[in-house]
Parts: sequence; structure tokens; C-alpha cells
Amino acid sequence: MSLQSIPLVRIGEDDIRRLLSMGVAESPYLDYKEETYGDAGNDRSEFLADISSFANTLGGDLIIGVSEANGLATALTPFSGDCDAEKRRLEQIALSGLEPRIANLQIHSVPISTGGHVMIVRVPRSFIQPHRVIAHDSNRFWARAGTTKYQPNVEQLRRLFNDAPHLTDRIRAFQTDRLIKITAGDTPIPMNPIGKVVLHVIWGAVQGGVPPKSETRKIRDSSP
Repeated sequence: MSLQSIPLVRIGEDDIRRLLSMGVAESPYLDYKEETYGDAGNDRSEFLADISSFANTLGGDLIIGVSEANGLATALTPFSGDCDAEKRRLEQIALSGLEPRIANLQIHSVPISTGGHVMIVRVPRSFIQPHRVIAHDSNRFWARAGTTKYQPNVEQLRRLFNDAPHLTDRIRAFQTDRLIKITAGDTPIPMNPIGKVVLHVIWGAVQGGVPPKSETRKIRDSSP
């Protein structure tokens, strides 16, 4: 089971409780935290390391308010404070503590019937990686392997720096080629010659089936 198949704003208490009833384990794209991160320097750095490791690898969900044992979800430990203020605090830590910033980072709070909230930090796979932690005079890069995060070695860092621009170029080339073929009428099914709305969906290699990028284009046929 993966929450990534569910739009973030639609995740509710039943979805969270299913993680427990099904014994869903942590993975490269799922991590549990029993408590939210403190405001001390080490705690802030830990949060930045966690979200940057997701962004530099496959993306994923960081679930705050679920305890685990041996990687398996075991109990709800909801956050009992002001969840709106906590969301703003975590967002500010992410904005000021990473270079470059992670685009489209989302935080969603799920109210729990017994009180408090479980908070989900959804981190997209980044196409401008690698992101490094710069808070508190740090200069560290992080990635994920299995259920743990690690600091990439020189060769792994070189790959992170080189792969992202090449992937972006391939996406742009794909979009351009599709638009040229559609404009020329080279499509499997004939399309309206007057005007077209084209939706490009670039499906990333992210487990859980979350597309990192989609784009809609309008094409108007200028032929007589």
C-alpha cells in the first residue's frame, strides 16, 4: 500500500489507520516519525536531511505522528499542537535550509478522531537535484537507499548533478516532438483540424505512480 497513489488533500484518517492495520513498512518513498521535529539546530538539520534525501531520490511521504517498530507502522501518535503553525514552521525551515529549494513541497494535516493531527510532508522527486542542506553552516547532500538515508560519495554526487539536466532535456525534446507531430497531423487518431488541447503527462520513475510533471498546451491550426 502506498499513500502516493492518493491525492494528498484526499488522505484521511481511514487511510492512515490502514497503514497500521496492514502493517505497511517504511520504504524508499515512505518514512514514519513518531514526533514532529524540534526547533534545535540538530532537529532542523534532521528534517532537512530527510526531505532532501527524498527529493534527491524517488520522492516520497514523510508521515509525522505514526510510531514504528522495525520499520512497521504500529501506533498513531498525533501532533496535539497548532498544526497550521507547525506547517508554517516546517515550510520555513525547508525554504531557508536547502539549496536549491524544493519546488512543490506540500504538507497536509489529517485530523484524528481521538484528538490531534497526523501530518504528511509530501516531497516530490526533484528535477533540479541535488539539493544540499545549508542550514547551520552545513554543506551536506543526502539520498535514500531502502529505508535509510545516506550521504552520496563523489561518484554518486557526480551522477546526481549530471542526470537531472539530461532528464529535463529529454522531457523538453519529447514535448517538442509530440507538438510537431500533432501539428502535422501525424497522430494515431485524426484530430479536429481547427484547434486542439494537448495534455502531456511525463511519467517519472517514481514508485507509487505519481507523475512529476504534466503540461497542457493549446494548439490552433493556422492553415486555411
